[in-house]
Amino acid sequence: MGLSKSLIGITLAVSVLFVKAPDAAAQKPVISSLSPDNGIAGDRVRIFGSNFENILGITFNGVLAPSFAVTAQNQLEVTVPQGAASGPISIQNASGIGISPVDFRVFNPGPRPIGVAPQTAVAGEIITITGQLFSPQTQVIFSGDVTATQVSIRTEGELDVVVPAGAGTGPITLRDSRGANISDFTFTVVVQNNISFQFVNPTAVPFAVGETGSLQWSVKSAASAGARDVEITFLLPESGIIFTGVQTGTGQYSQAGRFVQVTGGFINGTGEWTGALQFIPTAATGALAFEGSASSVERDPDLTNNSMVRAYQAVVGQGLIEIQRTSGSGIRLDWPAYPDDWKLDSCPNIGSSNPTWTPVSITPQIENNRKFIQVDTSAGTGTKLYYRIRR
Repeated sequence: MGLSKSLIGITLAVSVLFVKAPDAAAQKPVISSLSPDNGIAGDRVRIFGSNFENILGITFNGVLAPSFAVTAQNQLEVTVPQGAASGPISIQNASGIGISPVDFRVFNPGPRPIGVAPQTAVAGEIITITGQLFSPQTQVIFSGDVTATQVSIRTEGELDVVVPAGAGTGPITLRDSRGANISDFTFTVVVQNNISFQFVNPTAVPFAVGETGSLQWSVKSAASAGARDVEITFLLPESGIIFTGVQTGTGQYSQAGRFVQVTGGFINGTGEWTGALQFIPTAATGALAFEGSASSVERDPDLTNNSMVRAYQAVVGQGLIEIQRTSGSGIRLDWPAYPDDWKLDSCPNIGSSNPTWTPVSITPQIENNRKFIQVDTSAGTGTKLYYRIRR
């Protein structure tokens, strides 16, 4: 007798359920954390997560672990294999591969550097290295193969180290009789610039309102520094000037608000880099405050060790224009066309005066970005008169 239609339908339904593939995304291993997250070959590591059934293998950055055991529903233990390198841990089963969210750090035997604070210092300063397996015999070697001579254990996992002279920027190596380990982090050694900056204008000489002035500066290097690629930063006064540029034989400048930066300077040995800020005083304020500093980019990459800021008080005077009639019947007075609120004053009580010298027009004319007026001097040949341009 044949099977009934109803029985055939049940048989087919069961077959369909039997061959349905499992949900791969839900079944592959998931790694949530590692304890510890570092070690040496032969150490046991606990891995926490889920879907730890039917595991085919565990690798440390591609190197297969020799043994492992599932110790709980969401936990297993594995031995760090010989030849393993720092990187992720992977677990594979028939449904896929799970990868650790953090790398496992593989060390050699010996003291282990984990971190450093601060990450930047100059020779002679104290830094603190955090890590594991420190001992009184732990050596601290900086880039350039320079070994620190002052090392002390602050706590079980902290070393206080005085940065030795000659230490370079780079990783730090810790070593004892068991072995050596190189840090993942980079420690930056700030080198003293050994350069000096100064303004060289005599402070008693005033700048005149409306006239272009030059504030001279100089950067020098000590013979032992060999500094090069020097940068200079200037802070201009808040008001009272129109900045017109930088005069320098080398380099280029840029301006951002009150800050002017000059880059591309070169100093070698006991050399000197000189130049000048150029500006036009716009009011007789009595004094203008300029500030400046210099740093060697090559010897101080993050510019944290600038030379001391030097200030200069620029004295501004009220510029006087002296005119003298020698021939003809007119003299032209001119001044910058900006700002546009300049005024012309006569000072008849200064020097030899002649009241017949008067402006032809009180409304200035403009030519080539300068304003001017004509002064009638038809009478008084040989006499002098003083005028002042002011705001």
